[in-house]
Amino acid sequence: MHEFLKTEEFRDHIRAYIKQNIRAHVDGLDEETVRTTPHESKLGYSCPPNPDGADWEAECADKERRVVRSQQVHTCTKSTCLHYNKHGRLVCKRRAPWELSDTEYIDENRNWKPKRTHPYINNYCPAISVSLCCNNDIKLLTNGVDMKHASWYLTDYQTKKQNKNNNVSALMAQSLMYHEQHSDHLESVLDRNRLLLFRCQHALNHEMELSGQQVMAYLMGWGDHICSHRYVSLYWSGLRRSLLATFPGLQSKKFW
Repeated sequence: MHEFLKTEEFRDHIRAYIKQNIRAHVDGLDEETVRTTPHESKLGYSCPPNPDGADWEAECADKERRVVRSQQVHTCTKSTCLHYNKHGRLVCKRRAPWELSDTEYIDENRNWKPKRTHPYINNYCPAISVSLCCNNDIKLLTNGVDMKHASWYLTDYQTKKQNKNNNVSALMAQSLMYHEQHSDHLESVLDRNRLLLFRCQHALNHEMELSGQQVMAYLMGWGDHICSHRYVSLYWSGLRRSLLATFPGLQSKKFW
């Protein structure tokens, strides 16, 4: 990537890709239009334009403009993105307003930006916006650092990593106190201990964040995982015998 970006021809390809897939500009959607055009809250429930229609391209352009106005215009508020930096200044953690640009840009040092004529329109993919009518954010990954950050964020978001571990001891103590007060009806020590474990586990699950896919899988009884393929057993001894018959030279290799 570093070597390719030094050539003007490759940078032209990247500019064309940004223009087609990563946008922050819609013709005719300036600050005055954004201020006077009403927000369409029900736009997300509408169908995308019919690709077989005679006016499909015009309908896509109109749908893109409406979705961008309703979903991609960033508004800074204290409850969402505004926070105080180390200098005591109230700034947007999304770094809005963003830098304006008259055209798509990328240089050999991997710095890039889409065309942007409105400082608060966030990056979006036109195909996603027109098809799903929802807010989306897209960027160009030109180096390993950005890719690492994106991979880490996506993995952390999808797996629902539990970050709040400081209240586990308090939950366990609360469950133990409740158990001591509501387990007198059990005479067996085994049953009392089993109920204590159940209550502790239930207290932890109550505070655990679960994805919608996990909840649906549990409700439908599909288990903890879903396989996309059917698998068959692979017996290593038979595979080894076939490989050695085909490639006798492998017999002397240490990894056998």
